[in-house]
Amino acid sequence: MASPSTSVMASPSTSTMSESNNVGGPETITTISPQRFIELAMEIVSLFPTEKVGTYYTAYRRVNGRPCNAHGKLLDRHQYIRKCLKADGILCEPTTDEESNDLGRNINIDFEKLYPSKIEEFRSRWNGNLRAAFIKVILQNKKLLLSLTPEFLEAWTGINNLPEDQQDAIILQTIPFLVKPITSGKRKRNETAFRPSATEIADDFIIRVETPNEVKTAVEKKKKEYLDQKRTVQPFMIFVGSYTQIESFYALINDHYYTFTSALDAVIFTFSSFYVLDLEYPAAAKNVWLLLQIAAYNITHKVDKIGTQLSVLITDLQ
Repeated sequence: MASPSTSVMASPSTSTMSESNNVGGPETITTISPQRFIELAMEIVSLFPTEKVGTYYTAYRRVNGRPCNAHGKLLDRHQYIRKCLKADGILCEPTTDEESNDLGRNINIDFEKLYPSKIEEFRSRWNGNLRAAFIKVILQNKKLLLSLTPEFLEAWTGINNLPEDQQDAIILQTIPFLVKPITSGKRKRNETAFRPSATEIADDFIIRVETPNEVKTAVEKKKKEYLDQKRTVQPFMIFVGSYTQIESFYALINDHYYTFTSALDAVIFTFSSFYVLDLEYPAAAKNVWLLLQIAAYNITHKVDKIGTQLSVLITDLQ
């Protein structure tokens, strides 16, 4: 179990979290990736050579160390049309279930009762040196980088030029590839113990999809895999968007989607839920959560089984 026996249900502030049961339906708001905006801008310039790509779309960048947000006519038009469609009820934000939202509002609050100031300590450690430490460790791991998809690797190539919230999303999606899997399940005659692949570890921690309409399909696929393996689906996160431009962050608990404004808020909420709801870490991603538990929260339990590889990784991050 991820924590000692706990109290009632609880979670983050409503400014960073909301609950939804309507993720992935046809009315869910969709987004356009930065790459697609650039492609469209280039098509316009090919038709009208006197125009400039930057007039229609300029991606996020840093100028003299200062962040400059994405802008341009295409982005302005996209945002305006989305606003109009939302006003007409064609596109809509996820609906809220009040009972489940009450659960959401209390999870972090109850976690703080169990472990006072630990959420603040997590943020302090992460923003202080842990973010930079993860970036250093991962960039030095050439074998890991070569195992990533081209898009994922490209995100890492330019990670130091991204804002911190986007760095966080990329780091968190990469952590599962840093840790070795835990073999679980009793070995019986004619039965193979469960040893997850790197992809299964990643999906037990975070599922990433490109668009909101893919969320439901991805979740149903995960549930079926768990059912086939006779495992219980534990809380996990869902990131929507490209590796360098995540548009939405969700945590899924008992078929309820909780929405967040940042990757860190989603992680904090999900971690808190294991303790407050007295749940086990998911089997495949157990070492991922143990790593965050010890390196980010500075929480240890006598029952924690820390292998050599995880112990070395924790030391490297200090």
